[in-house]
Amino acid sequence: MWCEEMMAIIFVKRSQRLPGKHNLNICGKKMIQMVCGALLESKKFDEVIIYSKDTSLKCDFCDIVNDYSKGVLIDSLIAAIDEYNNFLAVGGDMPFITSPLINLLLDEYVGKPAALISSEGIIEPLFAIYNKTIIKELKEYSSISKSIYPFISRRFMLINAGDLSQGLKSINTYDDLEEARKILGCY
Repeated sequence: MWCEEMMAIIFVKRSQRLPGKHNLNICGKKMIQMVCGALLESKKFDEVIIYSKDTSLKCDFCDIVNDYSKGVLIDSLIAAIDEYNNFLAVGGDMPFITSPLINLLLDEYVGKPAALISSEGIIEPLFAIYNKTIIKELKEYSSISKSIYPFISRRFMLINAGDLSQGLKSINTYDDLEEARKILGCY
C-alpha cells in the first residue's frame, strides 16, 4: 500500500574503488542522472533529492542536499530520518532500477520499514523504505554496531525482488561499469 506522501532520497558518498563514479557516463548519461530519472519517471514521489557527501557531484534533474553526517551509511540514514521522516532510500550507483522494482516495494509498504532482498538472499539497505518508527531503536543500535544489515534483517519487512533482482545491481568497480554498459547496449 503506497503512501501518497513519499519522497525518494538518493544516497551518494565518495567512492574509493571507482572515484567519481556517480558522474561517469553510461550510454550517454551520467549514472546519477539515470538513477534520478528512473525515480522521477515513476511519478510515485512528491520529491526526489540527492543526499550527498560528494561535493563534486552534479545532476540536472534533482536537487542535491549535502550530507554532513559523520561516519558510514547508518549515520547518513539516521540524519536523513531525522530530517525527512519517511522516504525510499536508493543507492546513487544503481542505474538498473525500474518502475516495476519501485512499484514492488511501494505496493507492499504498509507503514513498517521495508527492504528488498535479492533472489540470492542479499538485503539491499539502499533500496528500502525508512521512517520515524525506527529512529530511536536505530540510534541505540548504531552506538553498538555500524553494520546496517543485522538491523534491517531483524526490524524491516523483507520483500523478495525475485526476477527484478537485476535492478538492485550497484556499480562499484570499472568492471561493473563495463558490464553495465554492455547490459544496457552502449556498444
